[in-house]
Amino acid sequence: MVEFVKENEEKDISQSDFDKHHESWCESIMQTWERDEIKGASYGRAAKLLAVYIKSMVVVRDGQSKLSAVAHPPIDSMILKNISKDESIKHQNRGGWKEIKWTKMNKSEYKNLINDFRQVFDRQPLWVIEKYWPITND
Repeated sequence: MVEFVKENEEKDISQSDFDKHHESWCESIMQTWERDEIKGASYGRAAKLLAVYIKSMVVVRDGQSKLSAVAHPPIDSMILKNISKDESIKHQNRGGWKEIKWTKMNKSEYKNLINDFRQVFDRQPLWVIEKYWPITND
């Protein structure tokens, strides 16, 4: 994953290609955690680990890069609670997002949430959800 990020920051990558890589990386992280008997391992935590890495290595430095445009953002309870309160968002699942425990999300739940966000923030990088992270609002 580290090599992929270094080599592909400015290369064209489709959303579906990135998603395939992301899923493979999350599954690899999960296998490592399970092998090492790490407690609390979940797909949601693996996804957040990847998102924080990409955010710190790519997005913070160049939020307009091609990789930034398709990468998944870090998701946590603060974002989920705040985004679910935004009544300007017209999505059938919005009210339930605040109930999601990101640390316990499985692959299917994570993919469904990302797809929900893609519907809401059509054609925008998903990093726009960071505006719902209260630490950025200080």
